Amino acid sequence: MQETIITLAEAFRAQHKQLYLVGGTVRDVLLHRGESADADLATDARPDEIKRIVAPTHPSAIVLVGERFGTVRLHYETNIVEITTFRSERYNAESRKPEVCFGDHLEEDLSRRDFTINALAHDPLNGHIIDLYHGCQDLDDHILRAVGEEPDKRFDEDPLRLLRAIRFAAQLDFMIEPETYQAIARQATKLQKISRERIRDEMNKLLLSPHPAKGLELLMELGLIEWIIPEVLELRGVSMNHRPNAPRSKDVYVHVLRVVERSSPRLKARWAALLHDIAKPRTKSVEDHKVHFFGH
Repeated sequence: MQETIITLAEAFRAQHKQLYLVGGTVRDVLLHRGESADADLATDARPDEIKRIVAPTHPSAIVLVGERFGTVRLHYETNIVEITTFRSERYNAESRKPEVCFGDHLEEDLSRRDFTINALAHDPLNGHIIDLYHGCQDLDDHILRAVGEEPDKRFDEDPLRLLRAIRFAAQLDFMIEPETYQAIARQATKLQKISRERIRDEMNKLLLSPHPAKGLELLMELGLIEWIIPEVLELRGVSMNHRPNAPRSKDVYVHVLRVVERSSPRLKARWAALLHDIAKPRTKSVEDHKVHFFGH
């Protein structure tokens, strides 16, 4: 994959165009998570220019996907490379809300990314890391921080980032920086604007992460679970023991988290673990000093 990316970078440079590895591709290399079969690159070239530059060296690799959004996908056997035109913001005189459009500068593109650890770029030709938001330091400190001084703005741009933050915390075992944490809590209701399909995809990744219970706890703490699986809210504080001061280990919610954490790291198993006690509180009864969940 590295040779392919260097070949592409040389082809773009020959046409006086920039090409950088960006985002999660750079983050995972710096975290020593291993080389991915996929790579994300960003350029000042427009989609038509990308196709023209790539065609002479890899004509059969081009697969058009999201072209109107600035992305051209290239397939190299088992590897996938996505090249996306830089993004910038343009403000309409009649609206304070920015319009996303193609940009010419890497700095503009990085300023619109979600978290500092994803706002990193790598020049394949000289090996330099471009880090405008101290993302490398946050990687070292295991901190997830929104880009810029206004974290609310990042979540306004795309509310799915609320859930992405939790997913990254679960995947990487990172702490969410306090201002970013508070912004997620403030913006939680905006998750209801996101399609169920996009939410499902993020939840699948969270559940398959090394720390799914951590992710689920954050979803609960920050008020996101209400817009994903509201029935989980009912599990909190419901004792599986009839005694008034039953230990927390007998709490249905805590029990579910433990089952998820200990279950096989397969998607169906993790979903089954999360949902196996759903609606149990609605059937709870106590008879002869014993707790029952008849009908559950």
